[in-house]
Amino acid sequence: MITKRLLAASEFVRDGAVFADIGTDHAFLPIYLVTSGRVRSAVASDISPSSLSKARANIEKSGCSDIITTVLSDGLEKVIDFHPTDIAVCGMGGETIIRILSACPGILDPSVRLILGPQSFVPDLRTFLQDNGFGIIGESICRERGRYYSFIAAQFGIKEPAYSGAELILGRKNIENGSPILREYASHEIEVLETKARGLNVSGRDASGVHKLIDSLREYAE
Repeated sequence: MITKRLLAASEFVRDGAVFADIGTDHAFLPIYLVTSGRVRSAVASDISPSSLSKARANIEKSGCSDIITTVLSDGLEKVIDFHPTDIAVCGMGGETIIRILSACPGILDPSVRLILGPQSFVPDLRTFLQDNGFGIIGESICRERGRYYSFIAAQFGIKEPAYSGAELILGRKNIENGSPILREYASHEIEVLETKARGLNVSGRDASGVHKLIDSLREYAE
């Protein structure tokens, strides 16, 4: 039931938390956290009624209906009233995560931890967090079925020095902590940027900024 990706996200959830899973899909993450005794209670929310129906069925099957509440909600709109301490927003694009966070002033609370799993626009999400007063307190990278996934734990009110281009792509904590797959992830990101640079060159546009980013990543790929 628990995938490598969900396990990576779960590692940032604090013991005894009131947990909320935004875009819960099958509710596998809150079920895992509750059945393993990690959290006091959980809210499983989704914007899709069909997904929430599947989540509810899995929660009932696991025997966790008295601890996990299901909520039909667009982002955090109907979840924040449950006063979650740890909020996961995973399995969606970084731009969607930014929209969800921007719409909820309730997360501007130093006691609330965000666990974010963007599937795209990862540097944009890190930039958003830094520009809006959040500090990144933990990061990880995992590889599942040939794809790389980034996870970010952040809390409001923590000031950090500005991120470099390489740190926005790879993650400062991943670099500092020596993620075991940092080298292969950096190589992957170089390949992505090289493809982008070729596209810019073909269309006659300036690719110098992309080449600078590629150069900044090379030391982490070697």
